[in-house]
Amino acid sequence: MKLLSLALASMLLAACSSEPVDNTAALAVCARLADRCHPYETVSLTAADCHRYAHANNTAMCVAREAECLAACPTVSDAGAGDGGAADGSLAPSQCAQVGAICHDSTSALGMECHDLGHDGTPATCAARYAECVAECSPRDAGAD
Repeated sequence: MKLLSLALASMLLAACSSEPVDNTAALAVCARLADRCHPYETVSLTAADCHRYAHANNTAMCVAREAECLAACPTVSDAGAGDGGAADGSLAPSQCAQVGAICHDSTSALGMECHDLGHDGTPATCAARYAECVAECSPRDAGAD
C-alpha cells in the first residue's frame, strides 16, 4: 500500500511539474475573434458565441473554433460587397454589419461615423454610404500615395 501511494505521488508530481503552457498565442486568437465578431453578434448565433467566449478569453474555444469563427465574422474582403446570399448559398452579412466591422477601430471622424452607422443597421442608409465608408476604413497600402 505504501509503495502504491509513493508511486501515485511520484506520477502526480511529474504531471504537475511540467513546463507552464504559454497561452500568448491563444490569447491573441481570442483578441482577434473578439474584435472581428463584435459587429456580427446579432447576425448569427455562431458569431455571438465566438464573440462571447473570445471576450472571456476561453483559449480552448478560441483555438478550436478559430476557422469557424473567422468564417462567421468575415472582413469586407472575405464577405463580398453586397447584401443577400453568398456564393455558397449561405446568408452573407449585411452592408451595415460589414461597415460596422471594418470601421470598428477607426480613429477618423468619418470612420467613427461609419462604425456607428453600421451598428444602427438601417439598410438603405448603409447602402447609400457603403462605398464611402469602405474607402475610409479599409486598410491602405503602406507605400500608396
